[in-house]
Amino acid sequence: MSEEFRVRLLVVDDERSIRKLCMTVGESLGFICCEAESGEAALTLLEEEPAHMVLTDMVMPRMSGLEFLEQVKRLLPRAAVALMTGHGSIETAVQAMKLGAYDYISKPFAPLDELRLFLRRMADKVRLEEENQYLRERSETETAVHGIIGNSVGIQHVLRLISRLKDTRTPVLISGESGTGKELVARALHYRGTLAKRPFVAVDCGSLVPTLIESELFGYEKGAFTGALHSKQGLLQSADSGTIFLDEVGELPLEMQAKILRFLQEKEVRPVGSNQKVKVDVRIMAATNRDLETEY
Repeated sequence: MSEEFRVRLLVVDDERSIRKLCMTVGESLGFICCEAESGEAALTLLEEEPAHMVLTDMVMPRMSGLEFLEQVKRLLPRAAVALMTGHGSIETAVQAMKLGAYDYISKPFAPLDELRLFLRRMADKVRLEEENQYLRERSETETAVHGIIGNSVGIQHVLRLISRLKDTRTPVLISGESGTGKELVARALHYRGTLAKRPFVAVDCGSLVPTLIESELFGYEKGAFTGALHSKQGLLQSADSGTIFLDEVGELPLEMQAKILRFLQEKEVRPVGSNQKVKVDVRIMAATNRDLETEY
């Protein structure tokens, strides 16, 4: 983690004097401080600029401190939220902790050093969690992933992308020159993610016989064409609940690319020679060594 890391503190209180006092103490500790006079205003600020720490009053108009706490933890699960009040009790303190509050401090702050120590300890916790998160992410990217090994800037960028995308069901296009390991990246995305125990079906689009591409991908019914002596499941159905990897997808005829696009939209396949559509839930990854944007 960068040595320049600075804690961002948001102070929420309907009393301006309290906000200014807390911000002055926070700034003396090196924090970047901002303020809001209500829970609603604070949530708007947090959506625009997330904070590491939030110090909020317990009793405010319209939205209570506990309600605000719940909203913040939904929006920023890792943010440390502390409540301050002159109306405190053990019961409300326990309730706040159950909702995920870091801690609880009573007003007025006497002496002021109590607030300074409270904020310093809170910041220490934030810095420790940020450091641990940084180390976890670095460890993931520095570990060999399904045959992808390297410390270059480019490889580390690829590994970070794998870590970020491995659990998404969004279609992925992997581009690069021949021999650069595009299938390795696809397999890493599959086997490092939530679909690891599901099917992974790789298809070399460049080697498919043009007249048989549709039947290979979508399957066919018995008698659909000469030689179709029995029904056969297509590769998309074979990958159901898992991943299908279309290597060199740019080699597919435009008509077939359009049918795959329709499949992405409808999540259904219709085998050649059949009037029935079959629901298929599959994640599509594709690879190409061509500049598809320029070509198409």
